[in-house]
Amino acid sequence: MPNLRLTAALLCCLGSALGAEDLAPGLIGEYFANSPDYPGATKSAPTYLRIDKQVNFGAIEGDFYHTKLVTNFAVRWSGVLKITTAGTYTLATESDDGSRFAIDGKQLIDNGGTHPMSKVDGKIELSVGNHPILLEFCQGGGQAGCRLYWTAPGQNEEPIPATALLHDEDAAKKITWDEAAWKKMTASGPSGTGKYATMDHGPFVTGTFVQPSNLCTAKGIAIYLNDERTALALFDPELIRLAYAAYGAEIGYPAGRDGIEGQPTVNGETICQATTSTGWAKPGSDDFTDARVGHLGNLPRDWTYYHGLYLNGNQVVLSYSVGAAEVLEVPGAIKSGETDALTRSFTITGNRQAMTLLVAEQTGATVSTPNGLGLIDDGDDVTIAGVVGGGTFHGADGRLTLTIPAATAAVELLVWHGPKSGLAPFKTTLAGLKAPSDAHALTKGGKGRWGDALETVGVLGKETGAYVVDTIPVPYVNPAKSYMRLTGHDFFKDGRAAVSTMDGDVWIVSGITPGLEKITWKRFATGLFQPLGLRIVDDTIYVTCRDRLMRLKDLNGDGEADFYESFNSDCPVTKHYHEFALDLETDKDGNFYYCKGSNLSNDPHGATSETQGCMLKISKDGSTMTRYCTGLREPNGMGGGDGYPLLNSDNQGNWTPVDRINLVREGGFYGFLGAPHRDPIPTTYDPPICWTPYNLDNSPGGLAYDPTTKWGPFKDIPIGLSYGKSCIFTVLMETVDGGIPQGGIVFFPLNFASGTMRARFSKIDNQLYVSGMRGWQTNAVQEGNFQRVRYTGKPVYMPTSLHIHPEAVEIGFPVTLDAATAADAANFAVSQWNYQWTANYGSEDYSVSDPNRHGPNGSPAAHDKVDVSSITLSPDKKSITLKIPGLKPVMQMEIKFKIAAEDGEAINLSIFNTINKIPAK
Repeated sequence: MPNLRLTAALLCCLGSALGAEDLAPGLIGEYFANSPDYPGATKSAPTYLRIDKQVNFGAIEGDFYHTKLVTNFAVRWSGVLKITTAGTYTLATESDDGSRFAIDGKQLIDNGGTHPMSKVDGKIELSVGNHPILLEFCQGGGQAGCRLYWTAPGQNEEPIPATALLHDEDAAKKITWDEAAWKKMTASGPSGTGKYATMDHGPFVTGTFVQPSNLCTAKGIAIYLNDERTALALFDPELIRLAYAAYGAEIGYPAGRDGIEGQPTVNGETICQATTSTGWAKPGSDDFTDARVGHLGNLPRDWTYYHGLYLNGNQVVLSYSVGAAEVLEVPGAIKSGETDALTRSFTITGNRQAMTLLVAEQTGATVSTPNGLGLIDDGDDVTIAGVVGGGTFHGADGRLTLTIPAATAAVELLVWHGPKSGLAPFKTTLAGLKAPSDAHALTKGGKGRWGDALETVGVLGKETGAYVVDTIPVPYVNPAKSYMRLTGHDFFKDGRAAVSTMDGDVWIVSGITPGLEKITWKRFATGLFQPLGLRIVDDTIYVTCRDRLMRLKDLNGDGEADFYESFNSDCPVTKHYHEFALDLETDKDGNFYYCKGSNLSNDPHGATSETQGCMLKISKDGSTMTRYCTGLREPNGMGGGDGYPLLNSDNQGNWTPVDRINLVREGGFYGFLGAPHRDPIPTTYDPPICWTPYNLDNSPGGLAYDPTTKWGPFKDIPIGLSYGKSCIFTVLMETVDGGIPQGGIVFFPLNFASGTMRARFSKIDNQLYVSGMRGWQTNAVQEGNFQRVRYTGKPVYMPTSLHIHPEAVEIGFPVTLDAATAADAANFAVSQWNYQWTANYGSEDYSVSDPNRHGPNGSPAAHDKVDVSSITLSPDKKSITLKIPGLKPVMQMEIKFKIAAEDGEAINLSIFNTINKIPAK
């Protein structure tokens, strides 16, 4: 880590205050690439130079706010702190990694070291006037961020506002920086070249956005405001507010795991923003207070509610309610002078009382309403707003609002930000605005965006056994550069499939015939927030996104979604990376189910939302959400529904010794003690059907029951998926003594192109279809896959049942067995071991007979040999019973056998099973 000493030369340069006439807004920001230390220790010229109005940069990965710097860089901000009220000030830096701050030539704050965003403060008496300051920051790897705060006398802590930060323009002009070298640099990370960053996400992008001012919009929708994509707006559907708008803007995509880990940003020249308030005042009041518990989730439905968005070409139409009024809002941009201004067009019905809209807010700024306009004056620049169609501006406490009279049907709002010299062009632009049109015309479906479907040719499997793997080729190369990491699929009544991708798409796949001769892929929906589950109900697509359960509708039949309906959005979202919304199933009554990842806490009270680590149940009509079960860590896959018992799988980690497969029951607790959501804290857990040795499956996926006899002998038996090992297995399950589940798994001798995550049986051909992706630990070869597991009709040489009896294990087969090999104890080897349920990441294997004997997963030294005293073959030669004296419950057992079928085919397999209860005799 760099040393923390300020050089004498740099401190001396802070020595004298400048007069106000010599100063300009902002601090001088000198950015140094490949710097191993704070910039005070280097004599090299900065790689980049700019004026930063504030130092308020939240932690992000990749390109540090359009500087093209990612790792091992440093920044020096210098200038003047303007004090207008004398007194005791608390100044603070918050940074990742180190920072230090000096004022009036003396170091006040040392926040050095390699660390995540951490805050250090210092108190100082300051007189009225200009005080020279120096802030230095250095970054190693990972996320980078730096913020400068103050607590002024009698005020709350806040980022030091732009009005208090000044610099010497002449001094800035004399600094030489390596402009040629900077122009040759290539940014990486958010503005980089990864597939997630470079794909065309469509007219909008959904995510948890961290804005330049460090505000977090948990379920943000970043909307391109014009076809040129030079302006952006960030809409918050929970607070029904336009949180941020900017011109010269772009979306900064996170670099972690190629877009999966981290938060995107919207960066540009700010037009307006909302920092603390709701988007509309509570009906019948002027109250904009966000009173939500923990500032998570939706506002009360009688206040506001987001219905979804329409697409018409590239134009986005937001649909929501405010009290009894229904609102269609069309955000856009128009040139005003040399820059873009924001337009917000509102079509309103049912507004029986006046409504008050938040236009913009800026802490500490002066707000006025000259000549019927709205004006926010921060001393250097202004934010100005005008309206066509009716409404009155009001201003107070840094907040500009617009009150719209009752029964007003249409309003057009124009907002612009810039120097005061831009006021005249703004007024000209406002005068040229036409009366707003009725946005209902844009809600019928419009011109498509993605052109003709793409064609591929399927590849039939060449395996020679009972099952072959056919490949439906994924168009990895496509005009939109869409990243084809597949995360879910289901089938329409006519046999077509809908497929979701991790990076926000839904595609329609046609031509799924026995020969797969002509497959077509049509891009149907875009911009979704990490969709990880898909279900088709009554030929309508439902998608589990991180922010909501979405229903997608094609209103004009052109093969592209026109209405992205918010079917249920009651599940809150935080910034935690692992808080995925996983898979999607329905029960026989039409209710929906999906799982929510946890924040991986070890603390039983550590969940930061009421839904982390839970399976959630959504009513058939989408109106209600309830917690179905708790104690899930990272439950990547589900199975069941439609009359079958619900299942899910969970990933090894803290409080999860190895992967587990659960038979899920309402109210159950499944072991992850970081999200029990109950009091008292559990001291045990509902047992799984079985544990899965980590060396065999490091990351499970979903499951699917075989509903017919047309896919071989596995009717009503779940088929499980391994994302980590790109394979599939049977789940041989039974329930004993009042419903206690237990069972084991047997792997199919099949391999897949990517990490298998989702499984569905088609009702057209009754075959199994799997999809998956490559994104974290997996042996996957391709970025995504869509493949069919086809039954050839040949004999299946795998177990189809597993039952535990007192002192015996019974294994059933769909074929008759060779009596000599099946009854020979020498052909069987049984071993067993346990795990430990702790806060540690996973568990080693532990001997059952001697818990002090343990070793890494798969270590034979930790496994106990189990004696088989005799073997009995059933009269029909399809079942083997292993007599095991003293058989007891155990977390993990392996039954390995080398036998033969009656036709001579070798059967060399292992069953990995769990015994939770020996049933009564």
